[in-house]
Amino acid sequence: MTRKKKNKIVAILLFVATSSYAKEVVFDQDALKHKGIPSDIAKLYSEKAHFPQGENIVSVFLNDKYIGQSSFLFNSQGELCLDTKFINTTNIELSKINSTCPTIKDYDNLEVELIPGDLRVNIYASPSLLKNKSTNDWLHTGKSGVFNYDIKYFSTKSDFASQSFFNSNLTLGFNVYNWIVRSDQTYTYFNGETSFDHQTLYAEKTLEPLKKNLQVGQINLSNSFFSSGQVIGFQLVPELALDSSSQGGGIVNGIAFERSVIEVRQAGILIYTTTVPEGPYTLENLPLLNNRLDLSVTVINQSNKESTFIVPASSFILASNSINKDITFGLGKVNQNKADKKPYVMNVSKGFNLRPDMLVVVGGLASKDYQGVGLSNTYEFPNLSLATITTNISKDMDNKYGEYYTLSYNYPVIANTNLAANSLYRSKEYKDFNETLNDYDTIMYSNHVNSSETQYGIGVNTHFNSLGSFSLSWNRSLGDRTINYYNANWNNLYANRYNVYLGYERRLYNHTNDNTIYFNVDISLGDRQNLSSWMNQYDNNKSYGTRYSNHNYDNLSYSISANKNTEPSNQNVSLNMNYTTPVTLLSGNISKGNNTSSYYGSLSGGMVYFDNELIFSSKRIANTFAIAKTENQENIPIQSSSGTVMTNSKGYAVIPSIDSYRTNYAKIDYRKLPKNMNAPYGIIEFQPANGSVPLVNFYINQVNRAILTPSFNGKKLSKNLKVYDKNGDLLTITDNAGRIIIDNLSLPTSYFVDVGNNKKCTINLTSDVGISKTELFTIINPICFMAN
Repeated sequence: MTRKKKNKIVAILLFVATSSYAKEVVFDQDALKHKGIPSDIAKLYSEKAHFPQGENIVSVFLNDKYIGQSSFLFNSQGELCLDTKFINTTNIELSKINSTCPTIKDYDNLEVELIPGDLRVNIYASPSLLKNKSTNDWLHTGKSGVFNYDIKYFSTKSDFASQSFFNSNLTLGFNVYNWIVRSDQTYTYFNGETSFDHQTLYAEKTLEPLKKNLQVGQINLSNSFFSSGQVIGFQLVPELALDSSSQGGGIVNGIAFERSVIEVRQAGILIYTTTVPEGPYTLENLPLLNNRLDLSVTVINQSNKESTFIVPASSFILASNSINKDITFGLGKVNQNKADKKPYVMNVSKGFNLRPDMLVVVGGLASKDYQGVGLSNTYEFPNLSLATITTNISKDMDNKYGEYYTLSYNYPVIANTNLAANSLYRSKEYKDFNETLNDYDTIMYSNHVNSSETQYGIGVNTHFNSLGSFSLSWNRSLGDRTINYYNANWNNLYANRYNVYLGYERRLYNHTNDNTIYFNVDISLGDRQNLSSWMNQYDNNKSYGTRYSNHNYDNLSYSISANKNTEPSNQNVSLNMNYTTPVTLLSGNISKGNNTSSYYGSLSGGMVYFDNELIFSSKRIANTFAIAKTENQENIPIQSSSGTVMTNSKGYAVIPSIDSYRTNYAKIDYRKLPKNMNAPYGIIEFQPANGSVPLVNFYINQVNRAILTPSFNGKKLSKNLKVYDKNGDLLTITDNAGRIIIDNLSLPTSYFVDVGNNKKCTINLTSDVGISKTELFTIINPICFMAN
């Protein structure tokens, strides 16, 4: 046996050994020796596969998430050295050990799985071992131009008149060096009259050492107590994502008895998942949907057995409050088109915890002729009820003081039942800042506001598994007139298919009685199709209707509806459609009534200029976004938190919105990937700073898997015939059906088949062989000609 043949067989044995690492494989050393394999090599490959001693470039996965490639050091036994390079790559905190090659045996709460055949290292670390990310670790990269558009047209015609309306909302801007610059403007056409309104022009940058966002330009000042409207100035607003006291707040503690997957859900929605090694674990700063619902934690072990426990909301209800606890400050000059006065105005607010169960926020706003202060106090009671009291006091140019108070209280009476109460009082003299910007006669104003205003109400909602959800509420307003508002509704889902809703509203004011009854039934038809029917009555008018909706297509949805009103008597039929293309979102509606016709159309989306390429998006581009790239591979589906996007002809796609100072994920949608494409690392994790434009590079390679069914002398080949590539190296053998399976077919090429009796036949494949994109393997039926 030649040396080349021996090496080929060794390579095949290596592939078998390493690709079967999940189960033990035992080789017969005598049989290997009989095949011409040296005894030392036979012994090596009869053992479990391992990395060779020294540095090896490997793909690194941390808690089942790909973090990149790195060169790791391995000792003579093939064990991974947990040295400084390992710590820097994985961001894992490990105590120092006096050894040139610390191994997994030296640490707890850490597991390492080595897969030499794939040049891969899986690391499972307790979250408590992961270092907190510093500001230097966030991605500060990318520069790009941005254009967003939302264009609408509406036209209606009747026997008596016709109207047309056109509106376009346009946003221009760019991101550079983590500066965000945006300009918003609106153009409107209505029945022959046009208007252009420039809304905002501002620049924004996050000052990470201060954990604040700086905004400069035409902005709206942020204040939870007073509305200042638009100003030309600046403001400093806390960046909640950098504030550890505002990052979610949910905490989960537990013990894993073996390596396990942890899934955390709130309201049935998966909000966090990770993999932990055996031992205790702590998950902190979970991204909560709200701070009122418990967390459901599912632990899935390696045998796919699940256990679930509940983390009560009381453990994080105030810790997760999203109200800014740092100082907010702003200063500017009023810039409102219809304002008679445009004074300078200053705004400031601050939140803090007086105690773990009490959150206090104070704020103020001041200008030449107006001053106001506000105080909000939120308190959590031991019974999980929550009360919030807000007080606003204003002083106007006439030195008149006004008061504004609100009180809200929420109490979970029993499981699935919640009681809520609220009240509001506004004195006659109280004014909001915007109410003082126009010239008016104070006497006329006082006559217009004849009295103070008082509101109060109470409500209850509950849910029963078999009976559905119920809610009742009553609100009353006392002031210039007394209004009583009653509301009751019921909703239930039957057989996971029929959703029934019944609602009733009643308003009593000035001897007027308004009653509204609404009844609706939604029926799921399967395949994302739905049929809805409704009936409602408002006073003497009754309305009946039905709608069929179809969302079965990824890019197209449409609905057809018919409606009838009794007073005034009218019937209409309408067709609605939404179509998402790779470059824009198209929407349209056509409605036809007794004597009227109406038409509606809209066009929306965004564009990004990045790396000398114009990239389109069917969604609006946010302040922080990413660019995905697949090396000139088009129509590759990429999933992220903002949906699925497709790469263009040059391999680019816009991920229109990502979370700054958070971990984001982008991944290849393997279900829609062409069958002849392969993405070895189909999920990428990245942590962008505010305003950055990260480039997310996916390695996509074309893998032409083929099954050759050659014929030789008019018959199929026999089994177990040796197949050689064009260089004469042993490639594979024919299977029981005489077929040749090729993992990656490169055209043009040739293969040689040993048909016995020292004879070989040749298979020649040219470049015009068609490769299937829809099937995993391309079936080719070549002829094997006798070699010369």
